[in-house]
Amino acid sequence: MRKIVLVLLLVVFSVFAFSEIVGYLTKDGKVLENYSLDDKRFEIEYMNRINSLQQSGQQYDKMKEPYYMLSTIKDILNYKILEYYAKENGYTIDMDKINQKVEDLASQYLSNPQTKEQIINYFGSEEKLKQYLRDALSTGEYYKYVDSTIGTVTEKELDDYVKNNFNDIKEKNEKVLTKHILVTDEATANKILKEIKSGQISFEDAAKKYSIDTQSAKNGGKWIG
Repeated sequence: MRKIVLVLLLVVFSVFAFSEIVGYLTKDGKVLENYSLDDKRFEIEYMNRINSLQQSGQQYDKMKEPYYMLSTIKDILNYKILEYYAKENGYTIDMDKINQKVEDLASQYLSNPQTKEQIINYFGSEEKLKQYLRDALSTGEYYKYVDSTIGTVTEKELDDYVKNNFNDIKEKNEKVLTKHILVTDEATANKILKEIKSGQISFEDAAKKYSIDTQSAKNGGKWIG
């Protein structure tokens, strides 16, 4: 149980404005390769969230748009954390099985000429639709693995862990929920991301140097703390 909690606490995400990379995971201040969220995936998931909100009868509040966006990013990256945990523990997905499901679903969705054009316009291309399906199916597999791994933890064990480690959990979760570097153009965002990934500069120093959000910049990019 402790191993799982520690993995989750070690990972934070960062948001870049106007960049192809909307968010990514870091551990011990270093970017985790292949655990990022691109703008197209975010756009699709955000539209799905708003559609679900409206279909459930709730009114879309324009003033809450930043909250909706941040919640969407957090939810997606939470699944990236599950993926990271699964891979770190040696779990691998049967990609042949996933790809076969992707082809079956894509054929099903695109079989109707009347709706095919709408779907392609929504996702951008047939390949992007397939990639979205591939990501969604893979996420489901990682979730099932993690759920089966921690499913044997009893409620008493969980209560005991929280009770015995409450101050540590409280401190780590209260101090940093999100870090970000706010910039005005994509070129600058990509330049900063490259510097961080190459180790030329730490995230905190990059925030202090580049972010136009002066309030969070002086704290190394801490947005909610």
